Amino acid sequence: MSGINVSKDALQKVKIALNEYNTDLSGFSQKIDKATSEIAESAELEMKKINQQIEETKNKMLELKAVIKKHAEDIDRMTQEIKNAENGINNVQNQIDSLKQQIESLNRQIAEKEKLAAKLEAEGVDASSIKSEIHSLISKKHSLDSDVNRKQSEINQYHEKINDLRTKINESTHKRSQAEDELRSTEKLLDRLQNKYDRMKSAYELLKDNINNMSQVSKSFETRAVSKTESNLGNVDKCIVAIDDYLNQQLN
Repeated sequence: MSGINVSKDALQKVKIALNEYNTDLSGFSQKIDKATSEIAESAELEMKKINQQIEETKNKMLELKAVIKKHAEDIDRMTQEIKNAENGINNVQNQIDSLKQQIESLNRQIAEKEKLAAKLEAEGVDASSIKSEIHSLISKKHSLDSDVNRKQSEINQYHEKINDLRTKINESTHKRSQAEDELRSTEKLLDRLQNKYDRMKSAYELLKDNINNMSQVSKSFETRAVSKTESNLGNVDKCIVAIDDYLNQQLN
């Protein structure tokens, strides 16, 4: 009888062990799903970060292209302004040349009038009318001299403008070159980020397939294992019931 009791106790221990095992098995697939879901979320977060960097890099490229375009437009505009200023210099210089010719003509007329006035005075003839003409010619000459000075001042202003524009063109050219260098570096960065993202995306797609397969396998394993354990528990219960029946019969 004592041997039967030992068998019954052993079966009880087996039953407890099987219950604990069954408890551990319950939710096994959910644990797997949770773990793999965390892995997938981590991968998605990393891809999101890379994608954000890609968008930021693209925006930076657009900004740099806008800067380069602006400098190019400024350089073209200022280059045209220099050409206009140079044309202005040529036009004003032509006006100065014309004024100087008029001044030379007046100088010749004044010299001739002065020579004539001196001759008349030497002969004792009144030369006041000649001298009046000389004063008029000198007045015209002074007026033309002032015009020449004003025109020369215009040319000087044109030269100052040209020098200022050339300085600004050099500055814009330097800044455009810097922006172009930065754009090339940014384009290379974009290529690296895009390649990294594409590789991560391919790996992520493969990961998702593996996760789906693992989920299906874990669920199938859990179902079969729990079913088997429950079957074993049923068999143990039958053994315990059989032993109980046997003991009852012995007692009666």
